[in-house]
Amino acid sequence: MSVLGDLAVTAISLAFLTILGIISGVALPGLFIAALAPWLDWIIPLTSAAMLLQALEMLITLYRTPHPARHQDADFIPGIRSGDEP
Repeated sequence: MSVLGDLAVTAISLAFLTILGIISGVALPGLFIAALAPWLDWIIPLTSAAMLLQALEMLITLYRTPHPARHQDADFIPGIRSGDEP
């Protein structure tokens, strides 16, 4: 009879520990994630990451496009030499 009692107590203990393990394995990390989520949004917001990627894409596009010819200095006038000025 004591063997049946021991098996019953062991089964009840295992059932209790299983329930406790499910609660601690699922509920507690969920609580920590819920508490941590606002801090993660503050530290690394996704909008900033998206804006950074857009800025990099614009810089790469700007670098790859041909640049217009640069103008010479304002003192330069075609056809007039520096000694010929009035």
